[in-house]
Amino acid sequence: MAEKNWAEDSLKLKEILEPARNAILKSRKSSPTNNPVGPKPSLHWDFGNGWKDSILGITGHPKGGAKIENGVLIVRGGGYVVTDVIPLMINEKTLEAWVKLDNLSQQAGGVITLQTPNGSIFDSIVYAERTGNRWMSGSNGFKRTKSFGGRDEKDADREFVHLVITYQNDGTITGFRNGQPYGKSYKTGRSTFPKNKSVLSFGVRHLPANPSRMLHAQIREARFYDRALKPDEVMAAFGGLSDYVSEKELIASLSPEQRKEKDTLEKRRDELAKKLRKYQSQSNAQGRGPNDIALALFNMKEFIYLK
Repeated sequence: MAEKNWAEDSLKLKEILEPARNAILKSRKSSPTNNPVGPKPSLHWDFGNGWKDSILGITGHPKGGAKIENGVLIVRGGGYVVTDVIPLMINEKTLEAWVKLDNLSQQAGGVITLQTPNGSIFDSIVYAERTGNRWMSGSNGFKRTKSFGGRDEKDADREFVHLVITYQNDGTITGFRNGQPYGKSYKTGRSTFPKNKSVLSFGVRHLPANPSRMLHAQIREARFYDRALKPDEVMAAFGGLSDYVSEKELIASLSPEQRKEKDTLEKRRDELAKKLRKYQSQSNAQGRGPNDIALALFNMKEFIYLK
């Protein structure tokens, strides 16, 4: 019964949101200046514009010979960057970067890392730490680290690749490469960072820096979000989704009555989601496998904002 009610509420939501989404896409086609906008980061470093992020003006400080050259950050031979403290309370998060490796044989260097200033707690996009040629989410003591099972990296020494790792409140960690899922998500513990108690680094897995933690690469751009991006947002950040419509943009186009109905339906649907999760945890008395329920929950969360 819960699944039937969830399906009905999801359909009602789609009937509200899909016409609004189509109207936004139509307006873009009629107005060349009304281009799609990807998800807005909390912090954004385009190293062609210098050491400061373009959102809050947080400065990155080069160490060990790190430098900006021809619009990209060069981290090699012990060079890395550490930012000023981050004035955000961080629970969920997303790490994102464009990187080109000096070579594929290097190990255990971090591309972008959120950490406490002394590095005792950290989450990082790391290359080839536990398995050669694989991307992973590095963490203190491997507490939040498992294999994504993604393919071996074969191209990042010849071209820039786009990497994203998302961290959800329930402990789910998901990797993406060039807009696509990288292997499979997994669930583990989660880390939190109080306001003004964390920094970002580029080119080192975590602080304090030492040779076993360094990346040898070029980083063109880095973004940080204080929320976990959805798969369509990751694709939009990569630049491969021309018909992306953000949730914020979609909601702004609704009438007050539609927004009220949307909020009511979503609240009711969230309550049904809890029942479905409970149903899953009780070993599925009616015979459906837990993978089917998990897929239903994923679709429930994501399908509204996808084409």
